[in-house]
Amino acid sequence: SEAARVLAFMPAQQGITWWPRGGANLTCLTEETFLPLPDNSIDRILMTHMAENTEHIGDVLKEMSRVLSSNGRMIVMVPNRSGWWASHQRTPFGFGFSFSLPHIRRILTHHGFQVERHARALYMPPFGTRFLASYVNWIEKNCDAFLPGLAGVLLIEVSKQVYARPVLKQAN
Repeated sequence: SEAARVLAFMPAQQGITWWPRGGANLTCLTEETFLPLPDNSIDRILMTHMAENTEHIGDVLKEMSRVLSSNGRMIVMVPNRSGWWASHQRTPFGFGFSFSLPHIRRILTHHGFQVERHARALYMPPFGTRFLASYVNWIEKNCDAFLPGLAGVLLIEVSKQVYARPVLKQAN
């Protein structure tokens, strides 16, 4: 289903990219640890190219939790530490931090998120040749079973952990 509103926030230090191309700009520059949104106002977040480029991952995740609704979901995309893409600086994933699956799961859980599921993607090597390009569909479909460590990115879907407050009994 189509979203009622789609917004893109980019960290001020990164600069802005016009998005979507050919339409009205929906991108806003902001501080990475402050989103100009009310608490519990967002149902879905796609966090990409953020975790690997920040030195304040805890503060970023705290802010994501603040704006994410209690039944909201967030997909975090990070470079896979053992993948080809993290070791090539000509790629968007070749800069900053990279993560193993246990590492990013631990970080997300520590900051109040419940990991719902994860996936790996981007098996096509960043040094593609015409020969490999003809096999891209096969590579992407089959490498997860045979060479999961070579995935370029890890995708982790999380929900916000919301704890119920205890009911206090009134004294008679």
